[in-house]
Amino acid sequence: MSVLTKLFVVLLIICSLLLTAATVVFVNRTEDFHRAAVLSEERANRFQRDKETAQRDADSARQREAQAIEIANNKVGDALAKINQLTQDVASKDAEINGLKAKLAVNDGTIAEQAAGLKTMGQNVGDVSTRNKALTDENDKLRLTNAEIVGANTDFQKRLEEAERERRFLTEQLTQIRADYTKATTALREHGWSIDTPRKAVALPDLKGYIQDVKTDQGRTFATISLGAKEHVEKGMEFSVIDQDEKTFLGKFIVDQVDPDTSFGRLEGPRVQNVRRENLVLSRL
Repeated sequence: MSVLTKLFVVLLIICSLLLTAATVVFVNRTEDFHRAAVLSEERANRFQRDKETAQRDADSARQREAQAIEIANNKVGDALAKINQLTQDVASKDAEINGLKAKLAVNDGTIAEQAAGLKTMGQNVGDVSTRNKALTDENDKLRLTNAEIVGANTDFQKRLEEAERERRFLTEQLTQIRADYTKATTALREHGWSIDTPRKAVALPDLKGYIQDVKTDQGRTFATISLGAKEHVEKGMEFSVIDQDEKTFLGKFIVDQVDPDTSFGRLEGPRVQNVRRENLVLSRL
């Protein structure tokens, strides 16, 4: 192949490439122009829609403005009507005020009269207060006298209660003594002795002690007292059990067993069930 032919071929290739490039550029530009045209048309349509929307908004605004003006005119009319009504009311109130002023003048005269009457009432109240003070003093004296009477009555009641307790105590002692006398008489008769048989008097020691313990066994009540052989306590001795708080006789303690410091025995009498620790025991009443 000659040089010229090669050169021609090279030029042909270069021209082909340039033509291809130009074609591509033309096609691309054509597409760009087409897209630009489409966008311009869409923008114009959007502007048209915005214009129509704005027109509708403007129409609505004009309608609202007209309605607002109408409402404002109505309110102005109502306000004017209310102003007229208030003006009439003010005139009526002025008339009422003038009437009240006239009544006030009359009331001032009445108040002056009432003030004079009140002064007189004040003097009467002072007199009543003086009499009331005298009555109060007299009432205080009566209360003091009544308190003294109540105190005396309370003291008498206490003495009466003490006397009643003493009476019950003596009655219980008498009942116990009678029971003991009956038992002794029966025992003497069983041994063939007469109650009138002279006996040698035995002097009991004057002993005083306390219940230390109380217990019940098979229906019988037993106790331990604070007196024993050191105090010359002997088996068979009897002690009276006393409730020192109530001053009442509870029963008898009969010695069954004697220890140096204590004694054990049985309880008998009307109130054995009431015997408690620290109750008093006496050999002689």
